[in-house]
Amino acid sequence: MKTFSVVQATLVAALLIVCLTSYGLRAYKLVTLPSPHSELNPAPVTPAPADVMSPAAIAQLSLFGARRQEPVTPPPVALDNVPKTKLDFTLNAVFTDSEPARGSAVIATDNNSQAKRYFINEILPGNVILFAIYPDHVILKRGETLEQLAFPRDRTQ
Repeated sequence: MKTFSVVQATLVAALLIVCLTSYGLRAYKLVTLPSPHSELNPAPVTPAPADVMSPAAIAQLSLFGARRQEPVTPPPVALDNVPKTKLDFTLNAVFTDSEPARGSAVIATDNNSQAKRYFINEILPGNVILFAIYPDHVILKRGETLEQLAFPRDRTQ
């Protein structure tokens, strides 16, 4: 017959104690917890119908500010009295189109630079925006100020 050493017997006994303790704790929890049907477990609380808002009611709250009903159009700008620009730009050519947004202009932004083609609302050096194009001049927007850039007077034909 095979004999166990004292260490082996101690390990088996410790393992048996752990298993029985674990089983006993599970059984204790089952006995002490109230059943779902007992009076200790209150009924779930449901919100009253007055507390619930429909999505349509939430949309009417204007949580992010009032929505404008009519589209916003910028005020008309009087372009007939726009002052001449003091920028060192030279207008070399304009390309107008029946669709104003497709117009463009060739502008040299200083005496040493090569002229470049710019389109409406494109940003030129110095945060200047090409605002409008006419057959004989362009309108530039610098900040909130409008300025006119016309062809040079000494231009040869």
